[in-house]
Amino acid sequence: MSNHNEKTKNVEFEVDLDKFTTGDKKLVREITDILDRNPTTRQLAESLRQKYNIDEAEILPVENSSWENFSKPFNLGDQVAGFTQVFSKGKRTRVPFLNFSADLRTLNAFVEDVFDKGYQMAKKEVEKTKDK
Repeated sequence: MSNHNEKTKNVEFEVDLDKFTTGDKKLVREITDILDRNPTTRQLAESLRQKYNIDEAEILPVENSSWENFSKPFNLGDQVAGFTQVFSKGKRTRVPFLNFSADLRTLNAFVEDVFDKGYQMAKKEVEKTKDK
């Protein structure tokens, strides 16, 4: 047994996440909080949170978003490619970064629909101001 200890005494082992304590998580959280304060180190903070399964940030939902409401009728294929982050009032929110795809005909129809709905909304606003 002592021979094994001699061979491994200078070996630096990976962190065993099964033995990761609440205190360990608090330490990583404190470090990531410090790194989050500087825009150049926020990606490092995110990597640490992912590696050690520490993510308490709210994720802005795609469901019921303006994007989903406008794109759903066109069956645009979308997928979350990653996240950007917003820091407000000491809280971190992860905002999905979406990739979407469709053939050009579908995209043309989608854009035309968005412009038409925008035009109709503006037209209603103009009519409201005329009635006053």
